Amino acid sequence: MTDYADYDTAFTALTKNHMHHVPSPQSTLIPREDHEKYIRGYAMVCNFLTDDAAFKKALKRISLKLWLAYNGDKSQSNKFTRAISVVAARHGFRVRRHDYPTVDHSTPMKFKLIGGDPQLGFFLRNKLFWKDSMDRRHGEHSHSLQWLAISAGNIGAPVAIPELYARSGEFLMKTTAGDKCSAWQWVADSFPGKRDGGATVLAGTRKDDLQTKGYRSPQNIMSYLLSRDKAGGLEKHFVASYLQAKDSGQLNRKIGADVWKQSGRSPKRYIKHNFTDRLQKEKRAALGFGNKEGDETVRTFHGVTGNLFVQKK
Repeated sequence: MTDYADYDTAFTALTKNHMHHVPSPQSTLIPREDHEKYIRGYAMVCNFLTDDAAFKKALKRISLKLWLAYNGDKSQSNKFTRAISVVAARHGFRVRRHDYPTVDHSTPMKFKLIGGDPQLGFFLRNKLFWKDSMDRRHGEHSHSLQWLAISAGNIGAPVAIPELYARSGEFLMKTTAGDKCSAWQWVADSFPGKRDGGATVLAGTRKDDLQTKGYRSPQNIMSYLLSRDKAGGLEKHFVASYLQAKDSGQLNRKIGADVWKQSGRSPKRYIKHNFTDRLQKEKRAALGFGNKEGDETVRTFHGVTGNLFVQKK
């Protein structure tokens, strides 16, 4: 397990492991005199993602911004990803590029990556967010939330956070196995605990590995958001409440044949019908959703009241 108690420890680890820039053929060169600024920036990000209180505070600020953007969108589909699109743009990130032919411009974040996907570099370089085609523990939005929180954390990095994001696939270190480990893997895509078959270990220290208790691991971000930690105020946390409802099947799948019916106009959408299943009514009530017909439920998050739409995409 590798976590950094402070910035100096993180910076020392990255420099001892000879973090260096290897530019992509598609990117511009970074002047050599600026390399250390990036390394210091990644060390600050590592330190921030280890600071439990600081990360949760920044994520709460992002949650409020997403709730406001969510309510400002009058559509009833893709509302959460559209909200991410709005907030991402304000923080210097993007979720789509009009010159990339395989991206559906009308639907934000309609592209997914799997582990090791060669298009990762393209998305990073262009400051694009995406949906991960990963399991529940990883979460499809976890990296977007992670980097928005980093951006909202005011960590004082000498390089803008979107630029650190864009170059995170180009700053590399060596592992004991002789492989390359990128800043992206180290800073943002580590693992929550002991991995089967061991973990990647850096060559310079021969002890730092890709395992963390902090939020360098997207799985740890999801574990927190899905924890239903009322003591931590998550019942008033929009992002946590939304993801918990989705994880429980209230937003993203049919709830009995007599509850959701496929739209005749769009096979990817489902229309909510009358509730006859008592158990499903109880589940919805426990999550704070109403039992009546309709797509709108009034909720209050972060002191702001708005409408939470429950609609199958």
